[in-house]
Amino acid sequence: MVNIFWGLLLIFFNPNLNFLDLGVIDYLCNILGYALIWSGIRVMEKQYTGASKIQPYVLFMIIHSAVFFLLSVFGYSPVHLPLNTDWAIITVVGLALMITGMFMVFVIISMLIKVVEEDENSSVSVRKLKTICAGLMLIFTLVAVSYFLFQAVPGVSVTLTAVLLILKGAFLFQFYRGFVREWKVVGL
Repeated sequence: MVNIFWGLLLIFFNPNLNFLDLGVIDYLCNILGYALIWSGIRVMEKQYTGASKIQPYVLFMIIHSAVFFLLSVFGYSPVHLPLNTDWAIITVVGLALMITGMFMVFVIISMLIKVVEEDENSSVSVRKLKTICAGLMLIFTLVAVSYFLFQAVPGVSVTLTAVLLILKGAFLFQFYRGFVREWKVVGL
């Protein structure tokens, strides 16, 4: 669980309040973060049988992050491509894939919570984590919608992104309290 915690910390680490301003460093953090999550899930499989279901999603996100890392390195990030007629479809598809990738961390977290919740031997309470994760998904969706629909009022997207960062911090705090401390006590 410690690896999963550090992986989430790396993925959540984006102090920039601009929603789509992801650069090379952000994608590098994502690659390392998902790799840590993948190794944490491998350890977690010893106690939780359903943990192996999460691995394909994490592996997909490692590949996704690596592709967008390379696109950013070579200057072909969908954020920086022009929206003229030649590049419009590629840019829109790239942005959609980018946003989907950003949302996938919440899907992986939800699956992780579900695996722990369904295990009858688990003593970890996931109620707060489920609530915060639902809040993260909701705020992320609102940030994405406001970023594209309310460009004239840039404060909306920035404010919601700040709320999202605060929720990410709250999630990491609860994750540490519920999982990492628990696993240190158990000795895993």
